[in-house]
Amino acid sequence: MPMTPEQFGILEINCSKDVKIQGIIGPCTSLEKELIGGFDQEAAAAVLARLVSFKMETEYLALDYFQADFDPIRWLDQALIRLCSKFGDYQKETPSSYSLSPLLSIFPQFIFNLRRSQFVQVFNNSLDETAYFRMILNREDVANTVVMIQPSLISYSFQSGPEPVLLDVTAIAADKILLLDSYFTVVIFHGITIAQWRNAGYQDREDHEVFSQLLKAPHEEAETIIRERFPVPRLVVFDQYGSQKNSSPPVTTTEPEDDEVVLESPAHFRIYKSGKIDRLNRPPVLSAGVDEATGVTSKDVLLDADTGVSVRLFLPKTSDPSKKLPVVVFFHGGAFFIESAGSATYHNYVNSLAAAAGALLVSVDYRLAPEHPLPAAYDDSWAALQWTVSSSAQDGWIAEHGDTPRLFVAGDSAGANIAHEMLVRAAANGGRPRMEGAILLHPWFGGSKEIEGEPEGGAAITAAMWYYACPDAAAGADDPRLNPLAPGGLTAMKELACERLLVCAGGKDVLAARNRAYYDAVAASAWRGSAAWLESEGEGHVFFLGKPECENAKQVMDRIVAFINEA
Repeated sequence: MPMTPEQFGILEINCSKDVKIQGIIGPCTSLEKELIGGFDQEAAAAVLARLVSFKMETEYLALDYFQADFDPIRWLDQALIRLCSKFGDYQKETPSSYSLSPLLSIFPQFIFNLRRSQFVQVFNNSLDETAYFRMILNREDVANTVVMIQPSLISYSFQSGPEPVLLDVTAIAADKILLLDSYFTVVIFHGITIAQWRNAGYQDREDHEVFSQLLKAPHEEAETIIRERFPVPRLVVFDQYGSQKNSSPPVTTTEPEDDEVVLESPAHFRIYKSGKIDRLNRPPVLSAGVDEATGVTSKDVLLDADTGVSVRLFLPKTSDPSKKLPVVVFFHGGAFFIESAGSATYHNYVNSLAAAAGALLVSVDYRLAPEHPLPAAYDDSWAALQWTVSSSAQDGWIAEHGDTPRLFVAGDSAGANIAHEMLVRAAANGGRPRMEGAILLHPWFGGSKEIEGEPEGGAAITAAMWYYACPDAAAGADDPRLNPLAPGGLTAMKELACERLLVCAGGKDVLAARNRAYYDAVAASAWRGSAAWLESEGEGHVFFLGKPECENAKQVMDRIVAFINEA
């Protein structure tokens, strides 16, 4: 039987100020069921957060609050009321009868937390802070946006594995550990009983292995979050009835209490106006020696007693001791401010690379900024590279096992930046030392202006870090060492002193666009070598350091190994 006009509804979509679409649809009750069934609560919350943020920027008169044309709290409340009145079931005059479909039931919680978030509650925030928060909000995907709106809370206990719990005081228990992720900050909270057992050293006893694993689990998860996210969140660890503290004590010098923080990468470093730096969450430094798992042997060699510059050599186990091995000079990352050749992060990675590639690795421990501004790191790395190929100064391992004609430079992040600079210096040195190849892993490049595909604010962050790493750079962020696409850098690019080049990037890395632009510029230049590109889809900056066992990390390692051993 055909439906009567009363059974139909009017569908109206306002696409913009100038376009309106109207049409006849089926029964409205059916439409409501379809809308509820297809309602994505998380995506809706993300869209609403961006919309209220946009309306606050364009309609909210922040300088005249009491005469503001737009009230974000009221606007959000009205939006929620309209949704609940439209799709909720209730009996008039009976509030307790109200119910909302499970497919919509979490959305009010998102709105409740959005009302309290830094995107709406901007009082006592500087304009820069508010602009920063909104920039990140508009850049991130739905999953991360929801974490900004409504932090996730995970509980760890002896009774069960990690499980999500409500953001409520009832989640706190003496025998539990809580992990809170609010995107910009990651918090680990120990119940009082857990803290007392930890302080008593139960985790170090063989008969308390379960407790030891319980303590480690939230820290491992927090480390994963921190490694995969940019900007890097701040990590806070504290105990019930105790005080807040960083997860590891910073290394500081004595300065006035009012010293101002001028640059901070949460969980990594903090630089003060006085020049002091706090290096946060420093990984342990591992001793050189024999790695039983891989058979690789390592040792340290001091190159300059005055500067303290040294290298750590990694010699892989081989069935033919007389066989000469390719030599790879490796430069660690860390924005020129942190890390070392001996840190657990880089010792383990370079050790694995030496074993997989069957190559002799020379990992350079250069001086760090801001105590030693650039070009100190470049100079130290250049000295180490020359030492590696010098017949008069090189170590016995290199002389006996190294095939220096098969010389490579490699590095990640700032270390990849150094590797590029080594190619430029070698070209200016008459093509010496001759290098067969260069491996640039997620190279740390920047510039004064954003390029196509670069996230909003990405260039500014890199430029700020460069200023404190190299304060004397006359061209600022367009110094060719940071921006190879600048005029001076493009000129040097066609003379790169290697025969082959491998550039790797992470698809979700804030530097991905810069990395691709660098590769394209090299490939299009008059450089006579061959360039290769590898992009790890969906991965962040130097992800292979934090999760070396994942498939994409293995793919990167396999590509590096093939590149080194390519005939």
